[in-house]
Amino acid sequence: MRTVRDHINKPVVTTSDGRKLGKIRDLFFDAKLTRGAAVYLGTSDVLGRKKLMIDRDKVRTVGTDAWLVDSADVVVAPGQIVGARYFAGQGGGHGGHERGPGSGGMTARFPMGGGAAGMK
Repeated sequence: MRTVRDHINKPVVTTSDGRKLGKIRDLFFDAKLTRGAAVYLGTSDVLGRKKLMIDRDKVRTVGTDAWLVDSADVVVAPGQIVGARYFAGQGGGHGGHERGPGSGGMTARFPMGGGAAGMK
């Protein structure tokens, strides 16, 4: 099983045009801490006001070197993702979400699910 640390700073790339959307800054989990719910990409402006996330269900492939999504349309604000409540705390500085028990530090796990690419 991979740890959260294994995914921090990996690029997220679109399969439609090969565009790099950003790097993974943190991973968010559901309320039960049993399933990854979202990928946090950081902020889009200098002041850090616009936070960017991708719903886990929009991730097509979790690769060794990058995560793949269909298009740039999958990037949304945190409030648009249902269930992204607890973050692993690897990226820091994005606040507004609770840190769940047992989800922090370098030992937090990101459940990848089944399939050859690690995603359901």
